[in-house]
Amino acid sequence: MEVIQSVFFVFIIRREWVETGLSLQRALTLETVLVKGTHPTTPQWNHPLHKFSQGGDIGFRNVGWSSRCGRGRGKTGALASSGQSQTRANQPGRETWMMATFNVATIDTGHEDMIHDAQMDFLGTKLATCSCDKNIRIFDLNVQTGTHTFVAELKGHEGPVWQLAWAHPRFDTLLASCSYDRRVIIWKEVLDVKHDGRKIPKWEPMYTYEGHESSVNSVCWAPPEWGLMLAAGSSDGTISVLSYVNDRWEAKKIPSAHTLGCNAVTWSPPTGPSSMSAGDPGSNAITAVKRFASGGCDNLVKIWKEENEEWTEETKLEGHSDWVRDVAWSPSAGLTKMKIASCSQDRRVIVWNNRESDGVSWTPELLHVFDDVVWHVSWNFVGDVLAVSGGDNQVSLWKKRESESWECISDSSKSQQQQHHH
Repeated sequence: MEVIQSVFFVFIIRREWVETGLSLQRALTLETVLVKGTHPTTPQWNHPLHKFSQGGDIGFRNVGWSSRCGRGRGKTGALASSGQSQTRANQPGRETWMMATFNVATIDTGHEDMIHDAQMDFLGTKLATCSCDKNIRIFDLNVQTGTHTFVAELKGHEGPVWQLAWAHPRFDTLLASCSYDRRVIIWKEVLDVKHDGRKIPKWEPMYTYEGHESSVNSVCWAPPEWGLMLAAGSSDGTISVLSYVNDRWEAKKIPSAHTLGCNAVTWSPPTGPSSMSAGDPGSNAITAVKRFASGGCDNLVKIWKEENEEWTEETKLEGHSDWVRDVAWSPSAGLTKMKIASCSQDRRVIVWNNRESDGVSWTPELLHVFDDVVWHVSWNFVGDVLAVSGGDNQVSLWKKRESESWECISDSSKSQQQQHHH
């Protein structure tokens, strides 16, 4: 008996120059990844995700799962990479996984310089890319047919654009971007009514935040349960939290959050320790305990908590010996525990576990020491598989087994070896 556990959208940036005349552009490949769980008595299946290591000289700087996923049949997803599908039987009697890939499309993004981020929206129908060319490009996607349509180029930044983040669709179609130009721009898709009555979608800046004194490196939207709220981390060492309240944007800044700069921010899910209401015993109401984590050039991961409408440092996690490049809060660790992944220039990925009710007691767990700097970590929607990418041109997927040890369930270097032998 086969049971589909979950199917995900995953994507990475493939760093490959595509020469077009005198200009150099970046190509992005989307690929579907299907992850199934099987009965323990059936043979194990393992799909190595082929050609994940076709990165450029700086490796994969981005890998992530889109939000369109879940349990049950009828779910699809996409992975930006190149590769072919293959399944291989292994030994029976173990916890089993099967992964299959189906190539969807290769997108010539039209960027004139290196792509730094690519993000699908919540529904998986739109793709946004940003680049050193200062521009953001929007594509409509049809992952069933493998087609894509360029719809807009957003010009507003005056420097390289580092990162993008889609807001939850309950807040309309909003996209946040951050740049070396020290600004955060929130873009909104609106309908332009023509003289003949036609409504044509177009993008325009909804809000521009210019409160930082250096490059803004990371933006991340809070869970929609907390309203329209965005965190932004900057090289000036501060973190800004932008909130849309009473039809206007308000900004709160955390000064001296990280010495030498903040590289990444990530929000806690709305259900975590100390989040359940202490009121009516029969109530399932959730108290809005707002938390997020940040990683910085001081080698630290810090947890921030809102108290009395101000952001305070709840705790700091010491475990890395070099700059923390990314942090990712597991989206669904449960009501009684929290889990954060962090990666660093020290080549290590650490998973921080909190099984207490205070939100302060964190236990570090070394996932792996890689061969090069690790740029990015990203949990799947269920929070049980971690994608890791780095300067060694490798992308790997990791899952915790019943033995409590982390196991690599997909490794690009092994993929290439197996592909070579076949």
